[in-house]
Amino acid sequence: MVVGAFGDLASEISRCFRTESPNDKEKLKETIINETIPFLMSRLEIILKTNKGFLANGKLSWAEFYVVGFYPSIRGILGVDLTEKYPFFKELVERVQALPGIKEWVEKRPDTEV
Repeated sequence: MVVGAFGDLASEISRCFRTESPNDKEKLKETIINETIPFLMSRLEIILKTNKGFLANGKLSWAEFYVVGFYPSIRGILGVDLTEKYPFFKELVERVQALPGIKEWVEKRPDTEV
């Protein structure tokens, strides 16, 4: 369910690239930032809280890797840092990025905006 919701968010964000009118593009971006993200993240915070900081069954799953892996793209494309307003999400990002293999990659990967 969570992965599907983030997939929907990715589809909305990709519309920003396909929209030709700068005015329409800006309106879409504002809608995503001011409506779509708060709607999604408020529910995600509840899920994380009720699942002991995880997205499903109170333990690490592939969903955490998908969501945390997609997070830098949101920050890079929209300029929104989801960890600022959503403390359970921030804890999730920190927990996943602290995993040994992930931590090593994050430290050595190329520095890109997206």
